[in-house]
Parts: sequence; C-alpha cells; structure tokens
Amino acid sequence: MADGKHCPNCGDDIGVWAVFSAALPNWVKCPHCGARLAYRPVAGLVVGLSVVALGLLAGMWWVGLRFGPVFSLPWITAYTAGSLAAWLPVEAVVVWYVRRYKTLSRAG
Repeated sequence: MADGKHCPNCGDDIGVWAVFSAALPNWVKCPHCGARLAYRPVAGLVVGLSVVALGLLAGMWWVGLRFGPVFSLPWITAYTAGSLAAWLPVEAVVVWYVRRYKTLSRAG
C-alpha cells in the first residue's frame, strides 16, 4: 500500500509518534518491524522547515535580547522551553501533512 501511513515493509500503520519523533521526514523508523522509512519527495518541505525553525529561533532570541538577561540560567531555560513550545504546532502540522500527502517508502 503506497501511502503516507502504512509501512511498505510490513503493511502496518506506523502511527503519528513514529513521524513526530523523527528528526526529519526521511528518517522515520517503523515501530512494528524496525524498517528505515522515508517520505518522498520532501526536499522542499525540509527547506521550508529550516526557514521556519530559523525564524522561530530568531524571534525567541530577539525576545530574549529585548526583555531579559540572555545569558542567565533561568532565561536560557525559558528560551529553550519557549522554542520547543513554538515548534510543537509546526511539527504537528508537518506530521499531518506528510501522512496525508506524501508517499512512504523504504530508505536507502
């Protein structure tokens, strides 16, 4: 079954967490059979995600420079937590998008 939800190796639905926990859409691992999987094509998506990530980090850095002592431990913790919180909705949309519109294939 050539879609974005089922493993081409074992045929089981890989679920949302396998995609959500992957660093990139082409580094997915099937939780059932352990096969390395990749969504194709994702080059434009990876470039777009890089731009969004840099924009979010730049925005958080600007907030840090504007409103707080950037190099104190509490502020670094808040900066990291804020960056992760800002990234979670982006990651959720990416997971929905690749599962719906991209094709899952074996990597390599």
